[in-house]
Amino acid sequence: MDKEIHVIYASFKCKACDKAKIHLPKFCEKKGWKLKIIKEEYKDQFQVENYPTIFATINKEIVLTMEGFNLKKLKTNLNKY
Repeated sequence: MDKEIHVIYASFKCKACDKAKIHLPKFCEKKGWKLKIIKEEYKDQFQVENYPTIFATINKEIVLTMEGFNLKKLKTNLNKY
């Protein structure tokens, strides 16, 4: 099973992004998810209104889209995978 978390961080100072940068790598390593950061030049392909924006995919199928960062909500939604 191919489990990935794709994240788009703000290009400006963002407290939620700073928090996600600390907690997402630890969560991914512990739970077996591969963390992929979407680069600045590709952000225009997504309709991002809030940062960070997180997409979780399993076998290339999106199973979760999340705007902002809430570790508890992320864990609750992804622990079933």
